Amino acid sequence: MSRLLLCAALALLLPAALPAQGEKQGKEKDGDTAKQGKEKEGETVEGRVRKVDPSAHLIHVKPRGKKDPPERMLKVLDSTVFLFAGEGDKGEKRYKGKEVYKDKRLAEGAEVKARLDAKGRLLEVRVTPRKADEK
Repeated sequence: MSRLLLCAALALLLPAALPAQGEKQGKEKDGDTAKQGKEKEGETVEGRVRKVDPSAHLIHVKPRGKKDPPERMLKVLDSTVFLFAGEGDKGEKRYKGKEVYKDKRLAEGAEVKARLDAKGRLLEVRVTPRKADEK
């Protein structure tokens, strides 16, 4: 009789324990997928340049949107690509890394659209220079 009860208890508990292990494995797989997707995703910051700091390799951007958004400080890397909108017949002007400081169009008041990776590193910045009448 005790063997019968023991076998019945095992028969009931064993299947209940197996799906719990499968769910844990499924969650780990989903978590890995989420991590991979997050690496691909990044963030886009749109706003106006408040300050350019070549010595610290930083661009201070005041994002637009919210009522009073905090200022973002974007670190310029050697791999960061800067694209300046073409004026008239000229095409886009492209700079890579710290050579962008030579171009005077990256100045206070310029509109920027910065693309960051998931780790917050600056990948690409599209710059629309400030118009002469906005000074």
